[in-house]
Amino acid sequence: MASRERKVYFDLVDHLHSDIGSVAGGVVGFLLLANVGLYYDQDNFFGEIMVLVALVGFSRLASILYYRRHHLGRIRSYAAARRWELSYACGAVSFAFIVGVFGVLVAADPKTKSMEALVIASVVGYAGGIAGRNAGRPLVALGQVFATCVPMCIYCLWAGGGVNLGIAAMLVIYALTLAKIVCGLQRITSKAFETQRAVGEVNAKLDNAITHMKSGLCLMDADGSVQILNNRARELLQLPDTQFLKLHEVLVAALAAGTLHHADVAEIQAGIAERREIIVNTGGGQGSVLTLKAAMTPGGGTVLTLDDITEQTRAAADIERMAKFDSLTGLANRATVMTALADAIVGELRSGAQARTALLLIDLDKFKEVNDTLGHDVGDQLLIKVAERLLTVVPPGAMVGRLGGDEFVVVTPGLGKEAAAALADRINRDIARPMRLMSQICCTTASIGISIAGEHGADPAELVKSADIALYVRKAAGRNGHDVFDAEMARGLARRRQLEQDLAAALEDQSLALAFQPIVSAEDGHRLIAFETLARWTHAELGVITPDEFIPIAESTGLISDVGRYVLTRACTEAMSWPADVKVCVNVSAVQLRNREQLFDDIWSALTTSGLPANRLDLEMTESVLIEDSNGVQELIESLRKMDISISLDDFGTGYSSLAYVQNYRFDKIKLDKAFARTIEHDQTTRATIAALANIAAATGSRLLLEGVENAEQARIAREQGVQELQGFYFSKPVPGDEIPEKIPGMYSRRKAA
Repeated sequence: MASRERKVYFDLVDHLHSDIGSVAGGVVGFLLLANVGLYYDQDNFFGEIMVLVALVGFSRLASILYYRRHHLGRIRSYAAARRWELSYACGAVSFAFIVGVFGVLVAADPKTKSMEALVIASVVGYAGGIAGRNAGRPLVALGQVFATCVPMCIYCLWAGGGVNLGIAAMLVIYALTLAKIVCGLQRITSKAFETQRAVGEVNAKLDNAITHMKSGLCLMDADGSVQILNNRARELLQLPDTQFLKLHEVLVAALAAGTLHHADVAEIQAGIAERREIIVNTGGGQGSVLTLKAAMTPGGGTVLTLDDITEQTRAAADIERMAKFDSLTGLANRATVMTALADAIVGELRSGAQARTALLLIDLDKFKEVNDTLGHDVGDQLLIKVAERLLTVVPPGAMVGRLGGDEFVVVTPGLGKEAAAALADRINRDIARPMRLMSQICCTTASIGISIAGEHGADPAELVKSADIALYVRKAAGRNGHDVFDAEMARGLARRRQLEQDLAAALEDQSLALAFQPIVSAEDGHRLIAFETLARWTHAELGVITPDEFIPIAESTGLISDVGRYVLTRACTEAMSWPADVKVCVNVSAVQLRNREQLFDDIWSALTTSGLPANRLDLEMTESVLIEDSNGVQELIESLRKMDISISLDDFGTGYSSLAYVQNYRFDKIKLDKAFARTIEHDQTTRATIAALANIAAATGSRLLLEGVENAEQARIAREQGVQELQGFYFSKPVPGDEIPEKIPGMYSRRKAA
């Protein structure tokens, strides 16, 4: 038996036991009839019939009552249902048979002729009632019908006579008709119960769905009476577990609970009337966010759905915040800043304001060093602290943003150039104050580029570009300060960008030229010791580009290693055409020295390719290299010395100038900066300094050279103070490499030291 059929069968068994009133009525009715029979004839069996009716009838009533209390709607097994059906059938058929026998006794007793018609009618009526009531279980119904009619029919046939035979015939026809009716009703009843079961299951599912649905639901009829108010709606509105008849009562209860306010109630009522969506913040904006949607039902009623959109609202707010603000500092991001900048420009154009919006681009100096030495967590805290300080120092109405990395921006409407410069000074002072970050004391400075709307750009992109150029100029000039954009900066940057591109091309086609300036002995002024290599670049459009301009470009673009490799190789190759006792001096940049493995490879390649002996190569380095990595430079010098390469300290006397370098590193040569040559003729302090350095050099085994010698007097005084080698225009300007072999024999025969 299928599950649905089984459940319908259980329902039909329940139906047999559902109507106790009809059973009780039958018992009482036939007890009264039996009592009447007993009144007319006390010698017949009416007393016994009364006892049987009472016993069987009340037993059936007791059984039905027990079933209703313990099993009605609870039958789950087919076997149990079958037992209860058979129990009912036995009692019902037994009672029907007693009724039939009672009818026979009344018909056969002459003393009860007056009640014969009543009893026969009651018996026949009882049979008809049974057919209708128990038609769902045809075997039970037919058993009762035949148990009632058969005794009477047998008696009529036995008694004979036209009337009795007619009654017998009518009873047969009646019983058969009832049987057919029972069969028809059984199908109808079974279908009805099956339909009822299906509808019940659908209703149960629907009720369960409504009760446990994620959305709140309030269904009202055309009069506004509440038909359905599910648990979710009660939960969202924080309603008590009471019955509500009208929507107004629901809203009043939500008001009392503090979930809604009067304005919310008015909005909800208007939204329902207009069939539109309403959004309310429960708990005065501190609780949940609810959306209520009203729709009309076919019957003119209203269905109101409630949904908690708190998480969606917060997620949307988070997405919007992420789209407009920096996640680390909470400042406005690039897109938000550009929008604010555009709005400020448009606003000033409309109002005709004289003071224009200022844009300040702020870049933290040496921020990478903080990350590398103290860690990225400290770096993040530094960015947060800088953001906090910027917010405290900018004027009201200004916007502070972070463009990314360590770059910040300030947009100040109506500020003007002078006020922007003053603000930049305040920002520099504030950022320069020491900061305690995660138990670390951190100090930093900032470089600031400033542009003014209208004067330096008419749109946000142009203003940012101008401020960026000013920032670049400030960083190139030494950082820790500010610069306001001007047109000359743009031209200078354009020239630099062109040089950056063309320098790479010059290396590719080997259009960089080399010039060589001689270094001579101070003793006689004409003995050639070495040539210093100088790179020269003649640009096709811009003319001669000095090393002071293109070397920093090469360092910032990463081309310095390629330039150094090219110069080193060419210089060694040129030196092979010189006398064997003449050295070639080549400057090595700090960038090259940081990548020592590559530098050794380049040196080895240059010596191997050219065939130049290592003892003819002199590498020059400046003091700045020693400051950056003194331990590493010491190891480098020792390694180069093992290769028999000479090491010189270049431009001594400028910048940091520490005698400790001279004493600790023991260079082969110390080259005094040309500033000493300019004052040597008239400054006794300069002479004394040179003499002292000559003594230190002699003590450490180093030779002393003076650069920038321009006349005989400078050469003479330098020689008297202990200088051993000289270099300068007095002896020769730098000359191309292809001219050296021809000029070496007579280049210095006319020059003699004074």
